[in-house]
Amino acid sequence: MRPSANSRIHRSGKTPCCQDTHSPNQFELEPCDLHEIANAPALGVTTGRILYLDADTLVVDSVSPLFEIDLRNYAIGAMGGKSAKETARLGLASDIETFNSGVLVVDVERWLREDISEKTLALAAERASQNLPAFDQDVLNIVINGRFAKLDYRWNCLGESEHPSPAIIHFTHAKPNTTRCKHPWRQAYFEHRAETPWGSARLKTKWDRRARRLSTSLRRILGQFLT
Repeated sequence: MRPSANSRIHRSGKTPCCQDTHSPNQFELEPCDLHEIANAPALGVTTGRILYLDADTLVVDSVSPLFEIDLRNYAIGAMGGKSAKETARLGLASDIETFNSGVLVVDVERWLREDISEKTLALAAERASQNLPAFDQDVLNIVINGRFAKLDYRWNCLGESEHPSPAIIHFTHAKPNTTRCKHPWRQAYFEHRAETPWGSARLKTKWDRRARRLSTSLRRILGQFLT
């Protein structure tokens, strides 16, 4: 499959910051979240592929191959594998593979044909009261139930083990602008940040996080007295 006008890159969060470095005019880049991906027709997309990226990813190589990679007749491609802990937590069969939803290659036609949008949104509403740690990822894994094409680790380099040539770096836990980040490819973030107005910004510490939580709590308490 060749990149076309129907191929789009969508990034969660408010600020899109990724493009294909080989053919920058081939793709449309728009901010979105997984709720919007689940409702693909609302994006005006009914054919081709969508590449979804979490906001805490950093693209350091061309993503063109993801628009040509064989998805083996599955609706999505993602990086994943077997985890007894995850399948038990999600109530899936022990032989089912689960995936990280931070990087998803979506075959839109098959996604729509299998009614994944409806199934995902319905399950999300049903499980809204449950305390699922990774809610959108958990819901998608339950709906997909292991039916996904496995992407190589270089397309979603989480940091558990170092890859010699990652294409998409994913800061899943402590973010790279904090002192707690231990991701092996953190330096790539600093190299890119150096080219922005925030290149010399100080790194956030655990005290910043605690201060933010305290501020939120105080505003909530004051709000109760003022209403």
